[in-house]
Amino acid sequence: MVVAMDKGGTVMRGSVARIALLVTVLLGSVAAVGRPGGASAQVESAPLDLAAIPLTPEEVEAIGLEGYGWSYGWLRTPCEVVRDMAPYYGVEPEEFERTMVAEAGLTRHYYLRDARPVERGTPGTLSSRSVFTAVFEFASAEGAVAGERYMGEIGGRAGAEPVTGNRTFGDAARILRYSMREGFSGLIEEMLLTIRTDTLYIELTVSDPIQAGEEPEPPTVGELEAMASRLMIRVGAARASDLPDLGNRMVRLGVAEEAVRYAGDRYDVEYGRNIRRFSGTLDAHAAIQKTIEESGVLHAYVVNQTVGNDLFDPTAPGMMMTVYRLVGEREAATWFAFAPDWSASWPYFVQFEPLDEAIEIGDEAAAFATTLDFGGGQLPGHVLFVRSGTDVFEVRVHDQDGVSLETAVALARIQLTCLAGDPCPERVPVPDDMREA
Repeated sequence: MVVAMDKGGTVMRGSVARIALLVTVLLGSVAAVGRPGGASAQVESAPLDLAAIPLTPEEVEAIGLEGYGWSYGWLRTPCEVVRDMAPYYGVEPEEFERTMVAEAGLTRHYYLRDARPVERGTPGTLSSRSVFTAVFEFASAEGAVAGERYMGEIGGRAGAEPVTGNRTFGDAARILRYSMREGFSGLIEEMLLTIRTDTLYIELTVSDPIQAGEEPEPPTVGELEAMASRLMIRVGAARASDLPDLGNRMVRLGVAEEAVRYAGDRYDVEYGRNIRRFSGTLDAHAAIQKTIEESGVLHAYVVNQTVGNDLFDPTAPGMMMTVYRLVGEREAATWFAFAPDWSASWPYFVQFEPLDEAIEIGDEAAAFATTLDFGGGQLPGHVLFVRSGTDVFEVRVHDQDGVSLETAVALARIQLTCLAGDPCPERVPVPDDMREA
Protein backbone atom coordinates (compact mmCIF):
# COMPACT_ATOMS: atom_id res chain seq x y z
CA MET A 1 0.00 0.00 0.00
CA VAL A 2 1.22 3.52 -0.76
CA VAL A 3 -0.37 6.52 0.87
CA ALA A 4 0.20 10.18 0.14
CA MET A 5 1.88 12.07 2.91
CA ASP A 6 1.08 15.37 4.51
CA LYS A 7 4.18 16.95 5.99
CA GLY A 8 4.00 19.83 8.32
CA GLY A 9 7.13 20.38 10.32
CA THR A 10 10.20 20.80 8.13
CA VAL A 11 10.69 24.09 6.35
CA MET A 12 13.29 24.46 3.65
CA ARG A 13 14.99 27.83 3.57
CA GLY A 14 16.95 29.62 0.94
CA SER A 15 16.00 30.54 -2.61
CA VAL A 16 13.79 33.40 -3.46
CA ALA A 17 10.26 33.02 -2.13
CA ARG A 18 8.48 32.72 -5.44
CA ILE A 19 6.11 29.90 -5.82
CA ALA A 20 6.53 26.29 -5.02
CA LEU A 21 5.21 22.87 -4.63
CA LEU A 22 5.01 19.92 -2.43
CA VAL A 23 3.34 16.65 -3.23
CA THR A 24 3.75 12.96 -3.57
CA VAL A 25 3.32 11.08 -6.79
CA LEU A 26 3.30 7.47 -7.14
CA LEU A 27 3.38 5.06 -9.81
CA GLY A 28 5.18 4.31 -12.83
CA SER A 29 6.44 1.68 -15.27
CA VAL A 30 6.41 2.33 -18.88
CA ALA A 31 6.71 0.98 -22.27
CA ALA A 32 4.81 1.92 -25.35
CA VAL A 33 1.77 -0.26 -25.15
CA GLY A 34 -1.56 -0.30 -26.88
CA ARG A 35 -4.89 0.56 -25.34
CA PRO A 36 -6.85 -2.07 -23.46
CA GLY A 37 -8.84 -4.42 -25.65
CA GLY A 38 -12.01 -2.86 -26.97
CA ALA A 39 -10.91 0.70 -26.22
CA SER A 40 -11.19 3.30 -28.93
CA ALA A 41 -8.20 5.18 -30.28
CA GLN A 42 -6.74 8.17 -28.46
CA VAL A 43 -8.08 11.52 -29.55
CA GLU A 44 -5.78 13.04 -32.16
CA SER A 45 -3.58 16.01 -31.20
CA ALA A 46 -2.37 16.78 -27.70
CA PRO A 47 -4.82 15.36 -25.15
CA LEU A 48 -6.45 17.56 -22.56
CA ASP A 49 -5.02 17.35 -19.07
CA LEU A 50 -8.25 16.15 -17.48
CA ALA A 51 -6.75 16.31 -13.99
CA ALA A 52 -6.35 20.08 -14.33
CA ILE A 53 -10.09 20.64 -14.90
CA PRO A 54 -11.67 20.09 -11.42
CA LEU A 55 -11.87 23.12 -9.13
CA THR A 56 -9.31 23.50 -6.37
CA PRO A 57 -10.50 23.86 -2.75
CA GLU A 58 -9.52 27.53 -2.96
CA GLU A 59 -11.86 28.03 -5.91
CA VAL A 60 -14.65 26.25 -4.06
CA GLU A 61 -13.97 28.52 -1.09
CA ALA A 62 -14.17 31.59 -3.33
CA ILE A 63 -17.86 30.92 -3.89
CA GLY A 64 -18.50 30.63 -0.18
CA LEU A 65 -17.88 26.94 0.57
CA GLU A 66 -15.11 26.89 3.16
CA GLY A 67 -12.99 24.14 4.68
CA TYR A 68 -12.87 21.73 1.74
CA GLY A 69 -9.82 19.72 0.68
CA TRP A 70 -8.89 17.25 -2.04
CA SER A 71 -8.93 13.60 -1.08
CA TYR A 72 -8.73 10.97 -3.78
CA GLY A 73 -8.57 11.27 -7.55
CA TRP A 74 -7.78 8.96 -10.42
CA LEU A 75 -7.50 8.82 -14.18
CA ARG A 76 -9.17 5.72 -15.61
CA THR A 77 -8.74 3.96 -18.92
CA PRO A 78 -11.87 2.66 -20.68
CA CYS A 79 -11.06 -0.82 -19.37
CA GLU A 80 -10.99 0.50 -15.80
CA VAL A 81 -14.19 2.50 -16.28
CA VAL A 82 -15.99 -0.66 -17.37
CA ARG A 83 -14.55 -2.62 -14.45
CA ASP A 84 -15.55 -0.04 -11.83
CA MET A 85 -18.69 1.62 -13.15
CA ALA A 86 -20.71 -1.25 -14.59
CA PRO A 87 -21.25 -2.92 -11.18
CA TYR A 88 -21.80 0.46 -9.49
CA TYR A 89 -24.67 1.27 -11.85
CA GLY A 90 -25.97 -2.29 -11.87
CA VAL A 91 -25.44 -3.03 -15.57
CA GLU A 92 -23.59 -5.83 -17.32
CA PRO A 93 -19.95 -5.01 -18.15
CA GLU A 94 -20.52 -6.17 -21.74
CA GLU A 95 -23.36 -3.66 -22.15
CA PHE A 96 -21.37 -0.82 -20.60
CA GLU A 97 -18.32 -1.57 -22.76
CA ARG A 98 -20.37 -1.85 -25.92
CA THR A 99 -22.33 1.36 -25.33
CA MET A 100 -19.76 3.66 -23.74
CA VAL A 101 -16.52 2.43 -25.30
CA ALA A 102 -17.21 0.70 -28.61
CA GLU A 103 -20.14 2.88 -29.71
CA ALA A 104 -19.71 6.22 -27.91
CA GLY A 105 -15.90 6.12 -28.07
CA LEU A 106 -14.98 6.80 -24.45
CA THR A 107 -11.25 7.51 -24.27
CA ARG A 108 -10.55 8.51 -20.65
CA HIS A 109 -12.29 9.35 -17.39
CA TYR A 110 -11.02 11.52 -14.51
CA TYR A 111 -12.68 11.62 -11.10
CA LEU A 112 -11.90 13.79 -8.08
CA ARG A 113 -13.48 14.23 -4.65
CA ASP A 114 -13.23 17.52 -2.77
CA ALA A 115 -14.67 17.23 0.74
CA ARG A 116 -15.09 19.06 4.04
CA PRO A 117 -14.08 16.97 7.08
CA VAL A 118 -16.26 16.74 10.16
CA GLU A 119 -13.15 17.06 12.35
CA ARG A 120 -10.14 18.39 10.47
CA GLY A 121 -6.90 16.70 11.43
CA THR A 122 -8.61 13.70 13.00
CA PRO A 123 -7.61 10.39 11.33
CA GLY A 124 -10.60 8.57 9.84
CA THR A 125 -12.91 11.57 10.08
CA LEU A 126 -16.06 11.51 7.97
CA SER A 127 -16.99 14.18 5.44
CA SER A 128 -19.73 16.67 6.25
CA ARG A 129 -20.08 17.71 2.60
CA SER A 130 -18.45 16.68 -0.69
CA VAL A 131 -18.03 17.90 -4.24
CA PHE A 132 -17.46 15.19 -6.87
CA THR A 133 -16.21 16.02 -10.36
CA ALA A 134 -16.32 13.33 -13.06
CA VAL A 135 -14.95 14.17 -16.52
CA PHE A 136 -15.71 11.73 -19.35
CA GLU A 137 -13.73 12.28 -22.56
CA PHE A 138 -14.89 10.88 -25.91
CA ALA A 139 -13.27 10.62 -29.31
CA SER A 140 -15.90 12.91 -30.88
CA ALA A 141 -18.63 15.37 -29.97
CA GLU A 142 -21.17 12.86 -31.28
CA GLY A 143 -19.76 10.29 -28.90
CA ALA A 144 -20.20 12.71 -25.99
CA VAL A 145 -23.88 13.04 -26.91
CA ALA A 146 -24.27 9.25 -26.88
CA GLY A 147 -22.34 8.95 -23.61
CA GLU A 148 -24.43 11.64 -21.97
CA ARG A 149 -27.61 9.86 -23.05
CA TYR A 150 -26.47 6.48 -21.71
CA MET A 151 -25.25 7.87 -18.37
CA GLY A 152 -28.61 9.60 -18.01
CA GLU A 153 -30.36 6.27 -18.53
CA ILE A 154 -28.33 4.18 -16.08
CA GLY A 155 -27.39 6.87 -13.56
CA GLY A 156 -30.86 8.09 -12.67
CA ARG A 157 -31.61 8.04 -8.94
CA ALA A 158 -34.99 7.00 -7.63
CA GLY A 159 -37.12 10.06 -6.97
CA ALA A 160 -34.74 12.43 -8.78
CA GLU A 161 -36.40 15.72 -9.67
CA PRO A 162 -35.26 18.04 -12.46
CA VAL A 163 -34.43 21.54 -11.28
CA THR A 164 -34.70 24.66 -13.38
CA GLY A 165 -31.41 26.48 -13.42
CA ASN A 166 -30.60 30.08 -14.22
CA ARG A 167 -27.74 29.48 -16.64
CA THR A 168 -26.71 27.28 -19.54
CA PHE A 169 -23.27 25.71 -19.71
CA GLY A 170 -21.54 24.21 -22.73
CA ASP A 171 -23.66 22.58 -25.39
CA ALA A 172 -26.18 21.15 -22.94
CA ALA A 173 -26.70 21.13 -19.18
CA ARG A 174 -29.25 19.94 -16.64
CA ILE A 175 -29.69 19.82 -12.86
CA LEU A 176 -31.22 17.03 -10.78
CA ARG A 177 -32.02 16.93 -7.05
CA TYR A 178 -32.47 13.69 -5.09
CA SER A 179 -32.08 11.99 -1.72
CA MET A 180 -30.72 8.52 -0.98
CA ARG A 181 -29.54 6.29 1.81
CA GLU A 182 -26.10 4.82 1.42
CA GLY A 183 -23.62 3.03 3.71
CA PHE A 184 -22.79 4.45 7.11
CA SER A 185 -23.72 8.00 6.15
CA GLY A 186 -27.45 7.38 6.30
CA LEU A 187 -29.48 10.01 4.49
CA ILE A 188 -27.65 11.89 1.76
CA GLU A 189 -29.00 14.96 -0.02
CA GLU A 190 -27.42 15.50 -3.44
CA MET A 191 -27.70 17.76 -6.44
CA LEU A 192 -26.17 16.86 -9.80
CA LEU A 193 -25.32 19.27 -12.61
CA THR A 194 -24.31 17.70 -15.93
CA ILE A 195 -22.50 19.55 -18.69
CA ARG A 196 -21.76 18.42 -22.23
CA THR A 197 -19.20 20.51 -24.08
CA ASP A 198 -17.69 19.28 -27.35
CA THR A 199 -16.01 15.92 -26.57
CA LEU A 200 -16.49 16.16 -22.80
CA TYR A 201 -19.37 15.08 -20.60
CA ILE A 202 -18.98 16.33 -17.01
CA GLU A 203 -20.89 15.45 -13.86
CA LEU A 204 -20.60 17.91 -10.96
CA THR A 205 -22.23 16.59 -7.78
CA VAL A 206 -22.62 18.34 -4.43
CA SER A 207 -23.38 15.85 -1.66
CA ASP A 208 -24.55 16.45 1.90
CA PRO A 209 -24.22 13.26 3.97
CA ILE A 210 -26.16 14.09 7.10
CA GLN A 211 -23.99 12.88 9.97
CA ALA A 212 -25.28 12.38 13.51
CA GLY A 213 -25.83 15.69 15.25
CA GLU A 214 -25.39 17.74 12.09
CA GLU A 215 -27.86 20.18 10.60
CA PRO A 216 -28.67 19.39 6.96
CA GLU A 217 -27.06 21.65 4.34
CA PRO A 218 -28.83 20.63 1.14
CA PRO A 219 -27.07 21.76 -2.05
CA THR A 220 -28.42 24.79 -3.86
CA VAL A 221 -28.71 25.74 -7.51
CA GLY A 222 -26.62 28.82 -6.83
CA GLU A 223 -23.74 26.74 -5.49
CA LEU A 224 -23.70 24.40 -8.47
CA GLU A 225 -23.96 27.16 -11.03
CA ALA A 226 -21.18 29.17 -9.40
CA MET A 227 -18.93 26.08 -9.46
CA ALA A 228 -19.95 25.24 -13.03
CA SER A 229 -19.07 28.75 -14.18
CA ARG A 230 -15.56 28.41 -12.79
CA LEU A 231 -15.29 24.85 -14.09
CA MET A 232 -16.02 26.01 -17.65
CA ILE A 233 -13.23 28.57 -17.32
CA ARG A 234 -10.84 25.76 -16.42
CA VAL A 235 -12.09 23.66 -19.34
CA GLY A 236 -11.34 26.55 -21.68
CA ALA A 237 -7.92 27.07 -20.14
CA ALA A 238 -7.10 23.37 -20.47
CA ARG A 239 -8.09 23.44 -24.14
CA ALA A 240 -5.86 26.47 -24.68
CA SER A 241 -2.97 24.73 -22.86
CA ASP A 242 -3.00 27.50 -20.26
CA LEU A 243 -3.01 25.07 -17.31
CA PRO A 244 -0.24 22.76 -16.09
CA ASP A 245 0.15 19.60 -18.16
CA LEU A 246 1.82 17.28 -15.65
CA GLY A 247 -1.28 15.06 -15.50
CA ASN A 248 -0.56 13.98 -19.07
CA ARG A 249 3.10 13.33 -18.31
CA MET A 250 2.85 10.81 -15.49
CA VAL A 251 3.72 7.15 -15.78
CA ARG A 252 0.85 4.85 -14.74
CA LEU A 253 0.79 1.08 -14.31
CA GLY A 254 -1.83 -1.39 -15.40
CA VAL A 255 -2.44 -2.61 -18.94
CA ALA A 256 -5.38 -4.69 -20.11
CA GLU A 257 -6.65 -6.78 -17.19
CA GLU A 258 -3.85 -6.07 -14.72
CA ALA A 259 -5.32 -5.23 -11.31
CA VAL A 260 -4.02 -1.87 -10.10
CA ARG A 261 -5.69 0.53 -7.67
CA TYR A 262 -5.12 4.21 -6.94
CA ALA A 263 -4.44 5.88 -3.61
CA GLY A 264 -4.07 9.14 -5.48
CA ASP A 265 -3.73 10.66 -8.94
CA ARG A 266 -3.90 14.44 -8.72
CA TYR A 267 -2.14 17.77 -8.53
CA ASP A 268 -0.76 18.65 -5.11
CA VAL A 269 0.55 22.06 -6.18
CA GLU A 270 -0.63 24.44 -8.87
CA TYR A 271 1.12 27.74 -9.55
CA GLY A 272 2.91 27.70 -6.24
CA ARG A 273 -0.21 27.05 -4.18
CA ASN A 274 -0.27 23.93 -2.03
CA ILE A 275 -3.67 22.35 -2.62
CA ARG A 276 -5.34 21.79 0.70
CA ARG A 277 -6.07 18.15 1.49
CA PHE A 278 -9.06 16.57 3.19
CA SER A 279 -6.80 15.11 5.87
CA GLY A 280 -4.23 17.01 7.88
CA THR A 281 -4.41 20.15 9.98
CA LEU A 282 -4.47 23.73 8.79
CA ASP A 283 -1.12 24.25 10.53
CA ALA A 284 0.40 21.42 8.49
CA HIS A 285 -1.05 22.92 5.32
CA ALA A 286 0.44 26.32 6.18
CA ALA A 287 3.87 24.78 6.85
CA ILE A 288 3.82 23.02 3.48
CA GLN A 289 2.77 26.25 1.79
CA LYS A 290 5.71 28.03 3.40
CA THR A 291 8.08 25.37 2.12
CA ILE A 292 6.65 25.73 -1.36
CA GLU A 293 7.01 29.49 -1.41
CA GLU A 294 10.58 29.40 -0.13
CA SER A 295 11.66 26.59 -2.44
CA GLY A 296 10.35 27.79 -5.78
CA VAL A 297 8.09 24.81 -6.50
CA LEU A 298 5.65 25.75 -9.25
CA HIS A 299 3.61 22.58 -9.82
CA ALA A 300 3.53 19.08 -8.36
CA TYR A 301 1.66 15.95 -9.32
CA VAL A 302 1.23 12.64 -7.50
CA VAL A 303 0.30 9.23 -8.83
CA ASN A 304 0.01 6.55 -6.16
CA GLN A 305 -0.79 2.96 -7.11
CA THR A 306 -1.16 -0.34 -5.32
CA VAL A 307 -0.80 -3.55 -7.31
CA GLY A 308 -3.75 -5.89 -6.73
CA ASN A 309 -7.44 -5.44 -6.01
CA ASP A 310 -7.14 -4.33 -2.38
CA LEU A 311 -6.08 -0.71 -2.09
CA PHE A 312 -5.67 -0.96 1.68
CA ASP A 313 -3.61 -4.18 1.78
CA PRO A 314 -0.53 -3.20 3.84
CA THR A 315 1.50 -5.99 2.22
CA ALA A 316 0.76 -5.23 -1.44
CA PRO A 317 3.39 -4.05 -3.93
CA GLY A 318 3.27 -0.34 -4.62
CA MET A 319 4.80 2.54 -6.50
CA MET A 320 4.81 6.21 -5.77
CA MET A 321 6.23 8.92 -7.96
CA THR A 322 6.24 12.62 -7.20
CA VAL A 323 7.03 15.15 -9.89
CA TYR A 324 8.02 18.66 -8.88
CA ARG A 325 8.37 21.44 -11.43
CA LEU A 326 10.34 24.39 -10.10
CA VAL A 327 10.68 27.96 -11.27
CA GLY A 328 14.36 27.64 -12.24
CA GLU A 329 17.28 25.25 -12.42
CA ARG A 330 18.93 26.73 -9.32
CA GLU A 331 15.76 26.08 -7.31
CA ALA A 332 15.51 22.59 -8.79
CA ALA A 333 19.10 21.77 -7.78
CA THR A 334 18.40 22.95 -4.23
CA TRP A 335 15.17 20.96 -4.07
CA PHE A 336 16.97 17.86 -5.37
CA ALA A 337 19.46 18.12 -2.49
CA PHE A 338 16.68 18.64 0.05
CA ALA A 339 14.13 16.06 -1.15
CA PRO A 340 15.74 12.91 0.37
CA ASP A 341 15.62 14.33 3.89
CA TRP A 342 12.05 15.43 3.33
CA SER A 343 10.99 11.97 2.17
CA ALA A 344 12.99 10.07 4.77
CA SER A 345 11.03 11.82 7.53
CA TRP A 346 7.87 9.97 6.50
CA PRO A 347 7.04 7.82 9.55
CA TYR A 348 6.38 4.66 7.51
CA PHE A 349 10.05 4.41 6.51
CA VAL A 350 12.05 2.14 8.80
CA GLN A 351 15.12 2.25 6.52
CA PHE A 352 16.34 4.97 4.15
CA GLU A 353 20.01 4.39 3.29
CA PRO A 354 21.98 6.11 0.50
CA LEU A 355 23.58 3.91 -2.14
CA ASP A 356 26.96 4.47 -3.76
CA GLU A 357 25.85 3.37 -7.25
CA ALA A 358 26.52 5.98 -9.91
CA ILE A 359 23.31 6.32 -11.92
CA GLU A 360 23.55 8.25 -15.16
CA ILE A 361 20.12 9.68 -15.73
CA GLY A 362 19.05 13.30 -16.12
CA ASP A 363 21.33 16.04 -14.80
CA GLU A 364 21.82 14.27 -11.48
CA ALA A 365 20.38 11.27 -9.64
CA ALA A 366 20.58 9.71 -6.18
CA ALA A 367 19.40 6.26 -5.07
CA PHE A 368 18.40 4.90 -1.65
CA ALA A 369 17.68 1.44 -0.28
CA THR A 370 14.46 1.64 1.70
CA THR A 371 12.06 -0.38 3.80
CA LEU A 372 8.47 0.61 4.48
CA ASP A 373 6.10 -0.78 7.08
CA PHE A 374 2.39 0.08 6.90
CA GLY A 375 1.52 -2.34 9.70
CA GLY A 376 1.54 -5.60 7.76
CA GLY A 377 5.25 -6.32 7.73
CA GLN A 378 8.35 -4.86 6.13
CA LEU A 379 8.37 -3.93 2.43
CA PRO A 380 11.90 -3.55 1.01
CA GLY A 381 12.45 -1.44 -2.07
CA HIS A 382 14.20 1.61 -3.46
CA VAL A 383 13.71 5.33 -3.83
CA LEU A 384 15.33 7.22 -6.69
CA PHE A 385 15.56 11.00 -7.08
CA VAL A 386 16.25 12.54 -10.49
CA ARG A 387 16.71 16.14 -11.60
CA SER A 388 16.41 17.23 -15.20
CA GLY A 389 16.45 20.96 -15.83
CA THR A 390 13.69 22.49 -13.70
CA ASP A 391 12.01 19.14 -12.95
CA VAL A 392 12.75 16.93 -9.95
CA PHE A 393 10.97 13.63 -9.47
CA GLU A 394 10.99 10.81 -6.95
CA VAL A 395 10.26 7.17 -7.73
CA ARG A 396 9.35 4.80 -4.90
CA VAL A 397 8.87 1.06 -5.34
CA HIS A 398 8.34 -1.64 -2.71
CA ASP A 399 7.12 -5.20 -2.20
CA GLN A 400 7.35 -7.93 0.44
CA ASP A 401 10.10 -9.64 -1.56
CA GLY A 402 11.78 -6.37 -2.47
CA VAL A 403 11.93 -4.42 -5.71
CA SER A 404 15.24 -4.02 -7.52
CA LEU A 405 17.04 -0.76 -8.10
CA GLU A 406 17.01 -1.67 -11.80
CA THR A 407 13.20 -1.48 -11.77
CA ALA A 408 13.28 1.95 -10.14
CA VAL A 409 15.82 3.16 -12.71
CA ALA A 410 13.77 1.78 -15.61
CA LEU A 411 10.67 3.59 -14.37
CA ALA A 412 12.68 6.77 -13.87
CA ARG A 413 13.98 6.65 -17.43
CA ILE A 414 10.44 6.37 -18.73
CA GLN A 415 9.26 9.22 -16.53
CA LEU A 416 12.14 11.37 -17.74
CA THR A 417 11.13 10.73 -21.34
CA CYS A 418 7.52 11.62 -20.54
CA LEU A 419 8.55 14.94 -19.00
CA ALA A 420 10.87 15.86 -21.83
CA GLY A 421 8.82 14.78 -24.82
CA ASP A 422 5.37 13.67 -25.80
CA PRO A 423 2.72 12.71 -23.22
CA CYS A 424 3.14 9.28 -21.73
CA PRO A 425 1.49 6.11 -23.01
CA GLU A 426 -1.75 5.43 -21.20
CA ARG A 427 -0.48 2.50 -19.16
CA VAL A 428 2.57 0.28 -18.84
CA PRO A 429 2.86 -3.30 -17.60
CA VAL A 430 3.45 -3.99 -13.93
CA PRO A 431 7.18 -4.84 -13.52
CA ASP A 432 7.93 -8.51 -12.93
CA ASP A 433 9.28 -7.99 -9.41
CA MET A 434 6.11 -6.12 -8.40
CA ARG A 435 3.61 -8.74 -9.50
CA GLU A 436 1.56 -10.47 -6.85
CA ALA A 437 2.49 -14.09 -6.21
